Amino acid sequence: MLSTDVETVLDAVNVTGISSSYTYQVIPGKLTISGICEEDGLRLFDDSEHNFGLSISPNPSSKDLVLTLSLIDESNINLTIADINGKVVKVLDDIYLSPGLYQKSYNIEDLSNGTYYLKLYNKGRTKLVSFTVVK
Repeated sequence: MLSTDVETVLDAVNVTGISSSYTYQVIPGKLTISGICEEDGLRLFDDSEHNFGLSISPNPSSKDLVLTLSLIDESNINLTIADINGKVVKVLDDIYLSPGLYQKSYNIEDLSNGTYYLKLYNKGRTKLVSFTVVK
């Protein structure tokens, strides 16, 4: 339960409701979140910069790119790959997800050698992660 304190400690015990096309991992323990409070029954948290996390591996890659995505709020996400000029060359996903940690592999064998950007659009915000394709 969230409190009126400026810091909340959560016990990570069980996570459910993950789409069958994604995998996740629950690591039991405690998570401390600063800057949370509760006012009139509403959760207040400035998530403007931290409502999702995104990482990719391996980098550079030649065949498959593994994306790890964490969401703290349910939302629609749009994942695309753009070339160095910003032109979208591949649409990976446009899907609604619940909060959680997701990991999915995408085949990138059809991309030529070069630098690309994985673009995640979520709730009006965009995050770019660059990666290199080497064959």
